[in-house]
Amino acid sequence: MDIVSLFCFLCVLPIAILFFFGLVIGILYYDRRKHSDAWREIARRAGLTFHAPGWLLGRPTLSGNWHGRSLRVYTITRGTPGSTGSTRTNMYIEMSVQLPANHHLELSERNFFSQLGRTGTEIPSGDVEFDQRFVARGEPADFVRQLLTASELRRLLLQARYVNIQASGEVIRYSQLNVETNADTMLFLFSLLFDLAEAIERY
Repeated sequence: MDIVSLFCFLCVLPIAILFFFGLVIGILYYDRRKHSDAWREIARRAGLTFHAPGWLLGRPTLSGNWHGRSLRVYTITRGTPGSTGSTRTNMYIEMSVQLPANHHLELSERNFFSQLGRTGTEIPSGDVEFDQRFVARGEPADFVRQLLTASELRRLLLQARYVNIQASGEVIRYSQLNVETNADTMLFLFSLLFDLAEAIERY
């Protein structure tokens, strides 16, 4: 490489680097803006408070009250956005509930990845369609069985596109990979958690 070529390369390199990082930031900003706009509409329809992200590439949160139960929606991203390594964003919906002492519940899809790290004995509901799709665990076993005897609750769970729910202490929590931006889906999930919380407290 002669001196002229080297000089041209050194001149172009910083521009290319700036263009690359600008493109990455632009894509991330568009994604965050889309997320914020969707959640702002969800907050409006659900009567929740929209909390804007604290920085340009941050993500919003929602909080408030859903039919008398406190509700919080947030995300956690693992990894560095824009880095060469992979990132993963999980969304969480938390709703208040009062479980009896030493009671807990887990409901998840029946697949390999959702079962990683799970402990406890599977508790069948007796509904073939439900048991083919979901795995229920928890303590005490009679508590879980009693919850799943409600056909209306099983029907709602089967209507959900995806289910990964844990309930213990004073919180019932739904989680999924990636951010949900469809308002109707989010409102359905709020209602599902509410109905499940009501069923738990009737136990």
